[in-house]
Amino acid sequence: MTTTISDIVTRLKSYGYDLYLEGSTLRYKCLAMLEPPKDKVLPLLETLRRDRQAVIEELKPKNTSIPFEVLRDLYLATFNRTGWTQGLMDRPEVGQAEDRLNEIWLDCMEGRASLDDFKAILKEWEGIISGAIRQVANGS
Repeated sequence: MTTTISDIVTRLKSYGYDLYLEGSTLRYKCLAMLEPPKDKVLPLLETLRRDRQAVIEELKPKNTSIPFEVLRDLYLATFNRTGWTQGLMDRPEVGQAEDRLNEIWLDCMEGRASLDDFKAILKEWEGIISGAIRQVANGS
């Protein structure tokens, strides 16, 4: 199985690394509260150094940012269709869905994700919220 640059970036982020561009210079630093396992991180960092230009291309804004208003309107239409009920945020799956939606929203606004990506995550969010609302209504 081949590992893509996108996979490397995602794995480093999961270990608490912040990867960013300063102009055309790649920068990274670990922001994790606990130091991640070196045996996992060092090979990833080596790949980062070796394939620096590909990583820079991966992190470059794609100049396809999606305006806030477009994302907001899609979200509000889904929210109004789905609804909300008290206690949903107490459910871990709802919190995770909210976090993922917020993450993709920001990625869209910064040109790292497409409108189709946002719509797909929004559809997942809607399914999770709808299911949680049914569970709350049924007392489970």
